[in-house]
Amino acid sequence: MSKADLELKDVIFFSIDQCLKRLRSYSTRTFANAGFDLTVDQWLVLKRVFDSNGEVNQTDIAEMLGKDGASVTRILDLLVKKDLLFRQMNEVDRRKFDLVMTPKGNTYIQELTPLVQSIRATALSNVSEAEVLVLRSVLEKIAANMQ
Repeated sequence: MSKADLELKDVIFFSIDQCLKRLRSYSTRTFANAGFDLTVDQWLVLKRVFDSNGEVNQTDIAEMLGKDGASVTRILDLLVKKDLLFRQMNEVDRRKFDLVMTPKGNTYIQELTPLVQSIRATALSNVSEAEVLVLRSVLEKIAANMQ
């Protein structure tokens, strides 16, 4: 039997995809159960803006998430609508805007960070540190092969 004949369940990329879908679903459910109307992508954008102290733009976020500009625009629009961040005209280049956290956005970061850490701990609960390091290394190699 050739590798091309493998059943879908035996293809590593299918397993990775299924794992990520479950993690995203679990995370979104956990956020909702804690009273937060937020998706994983929205969390990632919000956290990136928070960590950057206003030094991140839409292109940086798109690259980080591996998403196109239109998708990032939709995420940013939702975060603005939810009053978690706002767009402020860039003082140097008026064609650009800066992403700024609102007080509500800062509160979300403070309250969600321990929840995200708990989700990660649950996901990795029976995985050793050594296994995580090996997995990260293998995934980085696969990603490099695709560039």
